[in-house]
Amino acid sequence: LEDHFCLEVDTALNGLEALKLFEQQFQKNCKCANRCYRLILMDIQMPVMDGFTSSKEILDIVKNN
Repeated sequence: LEDHFCLEVDTALNGLEALKLFEQQFQKNCKCANRCYRLILMDIQMPVMDGFTSSKEILDIVKNN
């Protein structure tokens, strides 16, 4: 799928890992949300941190920077 559509895909096994991946990309790309991730698919029942909480944390990062 990645090769066919020329996409780069990151995967996280839990919500906390997804949040950390987002934070790393957000900081690396000069805090520009448009260049960070174009789409995030989130499972609401992930272990460690659920999708609702990690999504809220991601939105807070974008909003506060």
